Amino acid sequence: MAISVYTSLLVKDYKRKAGEIKALRKELREAAKVVLKKERELAALRTIINAREPDLDLESVKPVATYPKALNLKWNRLTVLILSCLREAKGVPVGNVFIADYVIEKGNLAVNDRTALMAIRLSVRKRINNLAADGKVIGHHDKKTNTGARWTLPGSGK
Repeated sequence: MAISVYTSLLVKDYKRKAGEIKALRKELREAAKVVLKKERELAALRTIINAREPDLDLESVKPVATYPKALNLKWNRLTVLILSCLREAKGVPVGNVFIADYVIEKGNLAVNDRTALMAIRLSVRKRINNLAADGKVIGHHDKKTNTGARWTLPGSGK
């Protein structure tokens, strides 16, 4: 007995979603390993600090939230690459993904896995938002069509 076209499309969608879940679980396991390693490092630091200063209350120390640094880029290289991408666009608004791809290509970054790609994209997005807050880039966002943020340099004519 043959299955209907509609059912075969549902099965195809099911397989795709199951594959996505499998990949996400693998990423989650890798992230959990990183978290456990960092927690061990934190516990070792706590032990050393408590041995030196037993009266210090480490629970009152506020953690500093960080975001991943783009892989192997010097501190200002990310900003330079972002601004050169916007200069080369000559006033045409470009999106975060395009800018991240430009940074990967021009920064000679080796992106071996999805985690590295996501770290670079997150770093680019955070840096662009910081540049926008400083007035060095201008965001163009159409909330009606949900196209995502697009960026240009100030005075670029758009």
